[in-house]
Amino acid sequence: MRANAPNWRGRLRNLIKYVFPCRRDLERFRRSINLKETNMNWDRIEGNWKQFKGNAKEQWGKLTDDQLEVIAGKRDSLVGKIQETYGISKDETEKQLADWQARMKEISQVK
Repeated sequence: MRANAPNWRGRLRNLIKYVFPCRRDLERFRRSINLKETNMNWDRIEGNWKQFKGNAKEQWGKLTDDQLEVIAGKRDSLVGKIQETYGISKDETEKQLADWQARMKEISQVK
């Protein structure tokens, strides 16, 4: 019976490849789905920026204390400064920031 069962995972995978021919498009879609959660989490980071600033300094050591003060927890400002300082693409910056944000969420839940 299993051999005749429809392979829904394979079909779903093919559908995703058809709808998102470029991996970058798929990543953008995944980010847009999590946008609401991201905004809620970032509000928390922005509100507690003084606590998270040290973690940001550890992650992106080239950022100066003055730059981090000016950023003041504003996500767009942080993205811009990381791009400018490290000379990396916006997609790479967004990926790094999403990973960092996930770690900050885990850290804040452990406390």
